[in-house]
Amino acid sequence: MFDIHRIKPVHGWREFFGEIGIIVIGVFIALSAEQMVELAQWKEQIEAARISLDDQISDNLFAAKERLQFTACSERQLNRLSEIVDKSWEAPKLRPTMVLLRDWASTAWAAAVASGVVAHMPEPLRKNYAAIFGTAEIIRSLNQQEFFLWSDLQTLHRQTVLTDVSRDRLQSDIARLSALNNLIAIASRQMVNLIDAAHIASKVSDLKMLNGEAHQKCLLPDDEHIIGR
Repeated sequence: MFDIHRIKPVHGWREFFGEIGIIVIGVFIALSAEQMVELAQWKEQIEAARISLDDQISDNLFAAKERLQFTACSERQLNRLSEIVDKSWEAPKLRPTMVLLRDWASTAWAAAVASGVVAHMPEPLRKNYAAIFGTAEIIRSLNQQEFFLWSDLQTLHRQTVLTDVSRDRLQSDIARLSALNNLIAIASRQMVNLIDAAHIASKVSDLKMLNGEAHQKCLLPDDEHIIGR
């Protein structure tokens, strides 16, 4: 005969749910620990990325402040060049230093985005960096247009006499350069404000360089008029 044992459901279910509870709690603890480790790793990566980002922003801050110092001089140079074109039949000699071409770098931001670090930044911090580097990209595009336009004007050195066509072309290019100069100044001011709001300071060496440049003279394209910046 078979020996049949009765099941004790109450006692059995209690043990069953107790074991399930232990497993659930164990899984929860494991997941929580894993999440904490992941958060700590992302925090470490964010801090490392911020060092690179802030260093590049500091370089862009120097470029923006330098540009603001140079804006008035650039406008004077363009106005003087326009006067020369109007009054002279000779092709003007253009100074190669009449345009500032800077890097306006955003490679650190691109690297942070590609690595996934940006997605784990606090939203206010992420928005600040996005605004600063977005402005840098805009200025870089404008600055490159400005540089290529000045480079194009250098070809006029091959001419000794201004024709009506070349005169019109010069005046058109001067007007475009003036517009670019003003746009870059506006964007540079915006960048300085954004960086100041982010509490990122200029490097001491950059401040010394800016102070030295502020005392330089503004040399006009005909090399005859020197005006303080």
